[in-house]
Amino acid sequence: MDGIKFTTNGMFILDEIHSKEGKVYKDIIGGAGTFTILGNLIVSPGHSKWIVDIGNDFPNELVPIMQSWDPNCTVLRKLDRLTTRGINYYKGDNDLRIFDYLTKKKQIHVQDWVECFGKPIFQNIGYIHLVCSIERSKQIIEDICKIKNFDPTQIQTEEKLTIIWEPLPDICQADNLPVINELIQGFIGIKFIFSPNSEESSRLLGYEQEPSSLEECKIMTKKLYCNIKSTDHCVIRCGRLGSITYDYEAKKLLHMPAYHTFTPQKVVDPTGGGNSFLGGFAMGYILSHGDLKYASICGNVVSGCIIEQIGIPQWDATKKTWNGHTFKERFDYYISNYIKFEES
Repeated sequence: MDGIKFTTNGMFILDEIHSKEGKVYKDIIGGAGTFTILGNLIVSPGHSKWIVDIGNDFPNELVPIMQSWDPNCTVLRKLDRLTTRGINYYKGDNDLRIFDYLTKKKQIHVQDWVECFGKPIFQNIGYIHLVCSIERSKQIIEDICKIKNFDPTQIQTEEKLTIIWEPLPDICQADNLPVINELIQGFIGIKFIFSPNSEESSRLLGYEQEPSSLEECKIMTKKLYCNIKSTDHCVIRCGRLGSITYDYEAKKLLHMPAYHTFTPQKVVDPTGGGNSFLGGFAMGYILSHGDLKYASICGNVVSGCIIEQIGIPQWDATKKTWNGHTFKERFDYYISNYIKFEES
């Protein structure tokens, strides 16, 4: 596979993380874009490109860390402003995870991709991860299609664009489901991989509480599939329960267990697990030409790697390991431990 195939509009953020135990970690590399790209790179480097906006307060020692992942992937853009920063903390008795911005955020727009990558490279990118609102997603897709010079409201003779849409938590309300449906159904020339997590999915369907069992999550997945085209996919990220999608051709739900199902003690911090799942899923989907099982395995494998520590996993460029293991080693572990996948 030649060329750059994937990018994300997810931002780079320097996080301040407050643990349940009261510890505070500062200047932690994070953000939806960071973890999505990491998921992508862990599966297979060399096919992604992303924009990292750094401000005049950015710690210089972090630059070589990011560039070591894949020197051709990261486009550093220094701004005459502060780096986008956020805070992650727990609130209340139910351990509700809260995120707030500490500085003004710097969003990625289509023109940013064109200017930073060059128009020919951007036109060749067929898989784009969006984490944003309904209105902004619609505008970005329309702008992308203008650059690619095709009409997304018409059926295409060949697949030109796949959108991996991770909806913002705020828009996951029952009142918005018809609007989401209208957007996806309206762009008939585009393939969508729509991926809310289980809590967001439950709110979209008007449930009073998030499903806690695999069976309930499966029912929820089937209901959400009524809102997308037959050529699209809905991938529900269910945390410790793994992931669920629907194989439209086989008319079957596809469940894949979480990587640390048998080793929950190795889970340190869930930050970035969902974003990295989608990055891994997307690259698995690209490499396998649309094999949902392979893509789902890749998503769960990289997500398991991301949540083993505070912040990003340790990368050894010489040994090609993440937290001491190569992707192949992690993939083989997953296969050997979860060989009897549940499909129903």
